[in-house]
Amino acid sequence: ILARAPARQIETWLHELGEERFARRITRALVEARAREGILDSTRWLAYVKGRAEGTNIALALSPDGKTLAFDLQGTLWVMPAAGGEAKAITDRLGDDRQPAWSPDGARIAFQSFRDGNFHLWSVKADGTDLTQHTKGPYDHREPMWSRDGKKLLCSSDRAAKGNYDVWEITLAGGAATQLTNHPGDDY
Repeated sequence: ILARAPARQIETWLHELGEERFARRITRALVEARAREGILDSTRWLAYVKGRAEGTNIALALSPDGKTLAFDLQGTLWVMPAAGGEAKAITDRLGDDRQPAWSPDGARIAFQSFRDGNFHLWSVKADGTDLTQHTKGPYDHREPMWSRDGKKLLCSSDRAAKGNYDVWEITLAGGAATQLTNHPGDDY
């Protein structure tokens, strides 16, 4: 079960509540956060799996239909029912896979992976099949986000070779890259 809350609050829940009540409370917190913010962000997440904490600062994405969560935990992408249940790994531990983002149609999950010595954008079907690499080369591509039509990925990249990160748009058909920001500081 995943929850977004201050660490102290999570600790309090762990001590005061049994596992079953904790799971219900976390699910309710996820629903309330989605209603309040319109999205779920990746700050201060805690995975609570089989009665023990597994990690912090976990990126989480809710599928467009609201039924499935995708999250990264210890360099692996996982999916699980948003209402609670068993999590299933959909990538291996070798790629340091992070920052899942659902495609608008819910068919694919984009993410960043460190499989070849740089962070690049990849995607996979929600069942873990059809792993596809979308960027290559000597530069990092991080924090993917889908365009509304699902034909492009937006990301933060240092590919302009200026020593900072800017926002780039990657066209999935053909891989064309377009720089969208150009600031001296980092853009994410």
